[in-house]
Amino acid sequence: MSEPGARTVDVDASAREFASARDVAPASGTARSPKPQSARVVAVDLLRLVASFQMIQGHAIGGLTTPLALAGPLFLPWSFARGLTSVAFLFTAGLAFQLTTLGDLPAHLARPDAVRKRFRRALVLLAVGYALHLPIGTPLAQFLIVDVLQCIGVTLAVAELLCVALRRASLVVAASAVLAVTCVVAAPLCAGIDATGPFGFLLNYVTRTGGSLFPLAPYAADLFFGIVAGAIALPHGARTPRRTMFSRLAMLALLLYAAHTLALRLETPRDPQLDASYALLKLAIVVGICALLVLLTARVRRLPRALETLSGETLGLYVLHLLMLYPSGVGLVHVIGPVLSLPAAMAVAGVLMVTSAALVLGWRARAQRRAAH
Repeated sequence: MSEPGARTVDVDASAREFASARDVAPASGTARSPKPQSARVVAVDLLRLVASFQMIQGHAIGGLTTPLALAGPLFLPWSFARGLTSVAFLFTAGLAFQLTTLGDLPAHLARPDAVRKRFRRALVLLAVGYALHLPIGTPLAQFLIVDVLQCIGVTLAVAELLCVALRRASLVVAASAVLAVTCVVAAPLCAGIDATGPFGFLLNYVTRTGGSLFPLAPYAADLFFGIVAGAIALPHGARTPRRTMFSRLAMLALLLYAAHTLALRLETPRDPQLDASYALLKLAIVVGICALLVLLTARVRRLPRALETLSGETLGLYVLHLLMLYPSGVGLVHVIGPVLSLPAAMAVAGVLMVTSAALVLGWRARAQRRAAH
């Protein structure tokens, strides 16, 4: 789910929040109201699952295929689709936050352990993100960049801080809308910030000049907009009628595309990774895909259990496939190199998908057996 040329992907803010909307809490009026049985939004699960496997094939094909094989007429559409993967993960992370937290914010805030757990999960994401860039055979500067996990971890921590400070779901949604716009508008303004000085570690969070792949400007906008979209399109969580979900998501997609068109006329194109028009276009397409999935799954109550599990463990899929592809000297990208034909690289991508999925399912089954005893 990475941008073209980036070596990473995007996953949800935690194995339960960023990567899964496992417990979707319908809207509730008070903290004392009994919580209805948790449910899942099939389209959100499916979008995250599709993004997970798109992420794996994108990294495998991008890292193992000979450059000549990636220069055909399908290369540009494939590259653009890779760029949508990160947007899909960030957007679903925002949807999950809305569904699991803002749907019943008083109940969430009434449980200090739940608030602390959210911040701990953000710290875990930061730690894993940096651990994946440990300077083993690579420059120290590579360790200090901001990748997708750091971006998600910080953004979710900010969203949780908004909950603690504002204490009203409507205010959190409004603040998220403001922050989403700010991140998009600030991206070109941050482009010239020098992140190589003594404060480079922190500046990497707002600019790409130090090598960051997912600085908060503009990428955090996708997650914040997911919070807004969840409040608008899924006001009652999984109990929201599918027709309402579809129509409102489709409306948001059209509004984003209109904003993309307007931005395209107002701004001077500089860099696709910074331009507001490009960021809005990608988000519009992902929201439109989500609306389409709602329509296609209108009669589907839930995914098969294995697919539900994988949808809720995208963090595991993310880490496992990176460990098989990229570690210096032992990863497939280093052992094989970018020399394969496209069919051969696609076959390797398929093996990586199956292997990563099998390991995640095996780990979950083992964890459930241990919990049962």
